[in-house]
Amino acid sequence: MKNKKLNTTNKLSILFTKNGFSYISTIQGKQRFDSIQVNTNAEHKYIHFVKSYFSSSELLSEKYQEVNVYFNSNKFTLVPNDLFDEELAGNYLQLNTQVSYNDSIRYNVNLDYKFVLVFSYIEKLERFVEAKYSNITYFHSIFSFIEKIKPKKNTVEFHLNFYKNSFDLVAFKGGRLIVATNYEFNSNEDVLYHVLNYAKQQEMISEKTKVYFYGSILENDNKIKLLSEYFLVMPNEKTTFERNYICLI
Repeated sequence: MKNKKLNTTNKLSILFTKNGFSYISTIQGKQRFDSIQVNTNAEHKYIHFVKSYFSSSELLSEKYQEVNVYFNSNKFTLVPNDLFDEELAGNYLQLNTQVSYNDSIRYNVNLDYKFVLVFSYIEKLERFVEAKYSNITYFHSIFSFIEKIKPKKNTVEFHLNFYKNSFDLVAFKGGRLIVATNYEFNSNEDVLYHVLNYAKQQEMISEKTKVYFYGSILENDNKIKLLSEYFLVMPNEKTTFERNYICLI
């Protein structure tokens, strides 16, 4: 009997955020991961740090057969599938956010909820990644986040994915996607304001509205305590690793 050949595809998933980047590397079945903070608001310094770190990292200099790159930012918009025209992708985005002349524009298609997510990101980052790797697929992180969620059909659910100074809000009602957006915040009260403001507009403030938390947030975080006064905060069955790296796994 012949031994089955193991799948030894080397895979790399990278998430770029405003404040740094995270990655999961899988080489011959062995998984490694890390999160790196970049303490600068200057684009050229951010790019320089990324190039320097990636060049000095043996793990990130390995050969990968599959590379998935995710970007987190508020520069995105959702367009219904039946209204989407690829040639107008940039126009859809400019209606909702400011796009820089040196930004690259891409889009992801979701068939389950019938939308196209158009997003932009730093072109220099794309050029660096493409010079270093091949077989790259690009995503917006909130697109990946949406695809990881399995909402119940008879509930109202808010799913919040936290980064250092921002969070994604994805809401479902009766199993249907209602909104996917991103907010920046400087305090716990900012988070409460954004969630309550949206919930009030949609008449979703209720002790029956379920709220789930992911990303850079502890189980005893004050943001959770504040939101529990208005919503039904749900215990998360995912592990800490799964919550923190939900967009990459």
